[in-house]
Amino acid sequence: MAGLDPYSTGLLAACLAAYAYALWRGLRGDKRFRLYGPVVLVRCERCVSLISLFARARVPLLGVVAIASWAAAMAAGMAMLIRSAVISVSLPPELAPHPAMLIGLPVVNPLIPLWYGLVGLVVAVIVHELAHGVALRANQLPVKSAGALLLALPLGAFVEPGDELKAARPAVQLKVFSAGPFANLLVTALALLV
Repeated sequence: MAGLDPYSTGLLAACLAAYAYALWRGLRGDKRFRLYGPVVLVRCERCVSLISLFARARVPLLGVVAIASWAAAMAAGMAMLIRSAVISVSLPPELAPHPAMLIGLPVVNPLIPLWYGLVGLVVAVIVHELAHGVALRANQLPVKSAGALLLALPLGAFVEPGDELKAARPAVQLKVFSAGPFANLLVTALALLV
């Protein structure tokens, strides 16, 4: 990581400090910080309150639109995979892209800078999980807990639904499950417009 600019160095230092604090709290036995090897699972009660706050803004038919967009995105994704498979069989090896170019992860793909890729992944994961939580609360289902996974850098986020989700009607389950991908599609559309 030679040649990091001051902004990147500060951001990395802040991430490492937050990770060290979470690790320390987990080692001290704080129930909100659970250790799984070097990974720290951080439970956040304020996150559950924030989810409930967002869920108050009811948007009619949003769940139906989310299900429809999820189904359309699945169909489009399958069509792109089939098209790529057909093209890859007929493409001469010298014209084929390097395998690293096909993976959309920072550092692995040289076209995606580290910090842009990490910020994009963190935003995508947070928005995705937040949308699942909002859909749960909007359908009067409980959120047991919410939080983040840390391994020096934020690895992920989670929203843990209550057991009532299993007993909910299939339409409600679909609304909850499709909310995350729908939110990611909205953020992608917004990013493309900017």
